[in-house]
Amino acid sequence: MTTPLRIGPSGPPTTIPSGSGDHKVLASPSDTTPGYLLPVKLVGGANITLVLVNPGGDESVRIDATGGAVAGPPNALAYYDALGAISGDALLTAIPLDQFGRPQIRDLRQGLGVNPPGAVFRQGAWQADGDAQNIQGEGIVVYGPAPNGLQDVANGTIGRVKYDRFQIRMIIGGVDIGSAWRVDPTHEFFTDDAGVMTAEIVRASGQGRFVTVQVGALAGPGLSTIDTQATVARPFHLPDISGTAVVVQDVTGKVYLGLGVTGDVISSNAGVQYSTLTANRAQLRVNQFGAHGAGPGATGFKSRGLVIGQPPGTPAAFVGCIGGDILYRITAIGVAPNNSDIPLAALLSFQVPAGFVPPAFPNNNYLPTELEIELVESGINTHRPVFKISPAGETQTLRGVRAGGLATLPASLGTGALWSSGAGDPNVLLIPGTIGDLFSNTAGGAGTTFWVKEAGAPNSTGGWVPTRIPTLHADNGASAFPLPAFPAVTTVATTPVVAIAAGQRILPTSRVLAEITSGGGTMATGVFANPIVPPGAPIIIDYTDTTVVGSPKQTLSSAGAEVTLPPGTYTFSLLVTSTALVTGSVPATGVGYPIPPAVLTVMVLSP
Repeated sequence: MTTPLRIGPSGPPTTIPSGSGDHKVLASPSDTTPGYLLPVKLVGGANITLVLVNPGGDESVRIDATGGAVAGPPNALAYYDALGAISGDALLTAIPLDQFGRPQIRDLRQGLGVNPPGAVFRQGAWQADGDAQNIQGEGIVVYGPAPNGLQDVANGTIGRVKYDRFQIRMIIGGVDIGSAWRVDPTHEFFTDDAGVMTAEIVRASGQGRFVTVQVGALAGPGLSTIDTQATVARPFHLPDISGTAVVVQDVTGKVYLGLGVTGDVISSNAGVQYSTLTANRAQLRVNQFGAHGAGPGATGFKSRGLVIGQPPGTPAAFVGCIGGDILYRITAIGVAPNNSDIPLAALLSFQVPAGFVPPAFPNNNYLPTELEIELVESGINTHRPVFKISPAGETQTLRGVRAGGLATLPASLGTGALWSSGAGDPNVLLIPGTIGDLFSNTAGGAGTTFWVKEAGAPNSTGGWVPTRIPTLHADNGASAFPLPAFPAVTTVATTPVVAIAAGQRILPTSRVLAEITSGGGTMATGVFANPIVPPGAPIIIDYTDTTVVGSPKQTLSSAGAEVTLPPGTYTFSLLVTSTALVTGSVPATGVGYPIPPAVLTVMVLSP
């Protein structure tokens, strides 16, 4: 027969085999000698006394602790002293719960003064701790509750101090994400809720790696913010400089500056973008100081190389530019009145002329440049070149050049005379203009090339009148010619054909150089108008003569009077003759006279 025995009100039942019916018990199945609990089977140990209660009646056994009892004040923690006895100390106590209902332990045995020695809760001395997975001492391990305040196997935090690490380990949703923060002999790092490392400092090199960084947003002066939304690991580089450095992502190549800027404000491929609401803040300013001639500015660099660098380390970095390449550009963009479109508004470009052909070595060590300005007059993205300066310094405009003067003010800048050009008569081309404007006909001839606006309302068509600037010229080069005796003549210069309108005036001038070797007499010149359409006999419009004597040098010049001719087309000729001259000739090249020796100029004047 066996008898169940329960130690304490909640202890597990223990079966004690009985003896031979005399109510004696055995200590174990292998016990060979039955006996009563007292004084045989239950024996007191050190500081333990067994007392039989209610002898002869309903008996029980009481276990008393005797000798070596814990000595100390209330709430003191029991511990073994240096003699191995259990003791307590009023300075090591379980103090009342804090304001949040949490139990507390206070250790003040090292004193209460200023900077007292700190209490150390020590677990072992580099010894095994009973962990089934290893034999390393765990140091201090703290298992915290889940965020809901309950301890469960799916959520929780472990604070751990071991011989080789200091860490906080997290279990979220049943997933052990590892060390949320950890310091070990290799590195210090943080992870996010998915267990992905977001920040790391390597102990050997001292280098740090950050996936998402924000510095600042705290009280105090001198703070700035760097905020990235990187989706892949991207290193940041700070150049070795003294002062403020700009941090550039070396994958996207873009930097965003300004409050609240986290990406492209508008669709742009610009590498550095700054945005602000402060007036006049969105500007780039550079300041140059020093006792020298250098000044502030902006520099552009262009290479067709496919790698970044500088020879000789990276020889492929330098590849020469070709015609049409832009070396430096300033672009202006604005939001259109529809509040949505952001078209290009203006471009200023320093560029290699499109037709540039590099010369052969060794003369291929330069780049010609031109300046071009593109503006928009109407229509989205209709920017077009309106101003250009060629490498030779020629200035070209799309519409023309407007001249100002001493009385011109910024408000009246558009009121000056405008000089423009085109192929044809501006009255036929319907070129608008204001009195005083000028027009050059690129397809004109004598008397039809240069025009002035002389009549009409401002910015109206018509009223253009051609100016009669002397344009007809003829000479005989450097050729010598005979000086015949009258009535014989020699034609020494003839002009091209020119159209004469009704009322136009003709003003001829001429010059003949002669060498008279001997004798004397009279030398004469004449200028004739030769009708072509309609045809007709030559018309003399100028005549002069002079008495000459033997002389190696003789000049005969004439500035005729203005003459009005019938409308038509003409050529003009210069003729010479002489009387009573023994010998006469026009000098050839090398006799001391300027060349050519015969010159004719005809001015066609407005009516």
